[in-house]
Amino acid sequence: MVSIPQEAQPQVNLGMIHISTVYVGASPQDVDDLVTSELESAIKDVDGIKKVESSSRTGVSSILVTVKDSFDPKVVMMDVSAEVDKVSLPDGVEDPDVIDITTDSNGLFTLLLYSERDG
Repeated sequence: MVSIPQEAQPQVNLGMIHISTVYVGASPQDVDDLVTSELESAIKDVDGIKKVESSSRTGVSSILVTVKDSFDPKVVMMDVSAEVDKVSLPDGVEDPDVIDITTDSNGLFTLLLYSERDG
């Protein structure tokens, strides 16, 4: 009999990429104008992107990229990361973090079930 190794919790790529950028002290409008918009423009022509959603808050830019089903998310992430690296951001802006979202990502999904019913 052949034994196939089994992982209890295998890592699954969910086809999403998150770009997070910190600009300490910047207003939401400055974050949007100087960071979020620049990064969105840089990645807009990357092959394999299905959807881009973003938010700009005080000091933080957050961009969520959804990858088309027919594309390899790891390849798209490398392409997105390469385009992000080309962007010249203002002084004081930290380097963007580009990560692929997988089932290994911390805080991806937590579910707690509770019942007061006996039996």
